[in-house]
Amino acid sequence: MIKFVKFFGITMFFILLLLVVSLYLSILHGEGLVRPVAVVFYTAIFIGYALTLRYVWKKEVQIELEQARMEAELARQEAEKHKEELEKIKKEFEEYRKKIEGEAV
Repeated sequence: MIKFVKFFGITMFFILLLLVVSLYLSILHGEGLVRPVAVVFYTAIFIGYALTLRYVWKKEVQIELEQARMEAELARQEAEKHKEELEKIKKEFEEYRKKIEGEAV
């Protein structure tokens, strides 16, 4: 899952980078298609996204370990649940077997 997130994050990073660069080039060439306020807004978005991507990238190992711990805990809980159900079924089977053996005698 993390690899997909990283792929998506890198892809979005370059899309935002291209967007911001094209806005700056539009202003530098004097095309008049973009307002300076929009350039500042998209630049702020790009910087925030870059910082978030960097944070997630650094915390990747910690996130994977935490996810593995949570999955192990869920697996342990499921095993306990199934163990209890198995014990219940064994008990019912023994009672049924005793009942049948009692009738056969």
